[in-house]
Amino acid sequence: MTTPLRTLAVSFLNARPLVAPLGELRAMFAVEETLPAQCATALAEGKVDLALVPVAALLDNPSWEVVPEVAIACRGPAQTVLVVSE
Repeated sequence: MTTPLRTLAVSFLNARPLVAPLGELRAMFAVEETLPAQCATALAEGKVDLALVPVAALLDNPSWEVVPEVAIACRGPAQTVLVVSE
């Protein structure tokens, strides 16, 4: 039997469609949840095999492979982001 891929994801509702099916495939994926930046750090440090990371993290890690046609995105303005400044 092969070892499941160490996988990090986020617990946000918009990630559920990507993450939930992996949990059902426990023989293939060992899924844990954390914050997006921690997903990127763990992947960069080799602590996990697969992670849901912010797109900006790809700039610092050009060797990472991106799964085609899989993303958390929206068509039109996103109303779940708030930018605050002093």
